[in-house]
Amino acid sequence: MSMFSGKEPHDIDPEQAKGLIKAWRADKASNGKAHGHFFGREAIEKLLAQEGCVGIRMYHARRDKGHETLVLVAADTDGRDMWKGSVAEEAWPCPPYCDPDAR
Repeated sequence: MSMFSGKEPHDIDPEQAKGLIKAWRADKASNGKAHGHFFGREAIEKLLAQEGCVGIRMYHARRDKGHETLVLVAADTDGRDMWKGSVAEEAWPCPPYCDPDAR
């Protein structure tokens, strides 16, 4: 039996989501860390278009000089990472690349 179908529920009320983000930012352990990361549509679609992909796994990662980032890799129905395909990093961190309305 497969672990994932690609139809797992992830919906959340936007106000609840904003509350979760606000709580993380208020935590002293998050000081100095990126609030989020931006990936363009093309990078995400490239991952999802891989044969056998049912979703994307996001890994916390650290670049040179300690800068935090995310690594995105496609995952199959068995929950296996698809490292032989397209993998994305080069996230645009927030700050400075933040939603101007979310201050």
